[in-house]
Amino acid sequence: SIDQTIPVAERLKHIIEEAFFMEEISPTVSIGLTHANPGESLNEIFKRADDAVYKSKKEGKNRICIVR
Repeated sequence: SIDQTIPVAERLKHIIEEAFFMEEISPTVSIGLTHANPGESLNEIFKRADDAVYKSKKEGKNRICIVR
């Protein structure tokens, strides 16, 4: 389920932030999550995932957003 992916996404975001901790740049991580519905095409899934990433960026970056 998508709820099981949230901790993985949070860990990935944390790893990226830690990797750039000592750098002069401040990393921003925008992660979008979605799930596949039965009978759904890959294009529909990818479109929703893309929407989730743009939602994350629009809401202030450095966050994880889910579009179901």
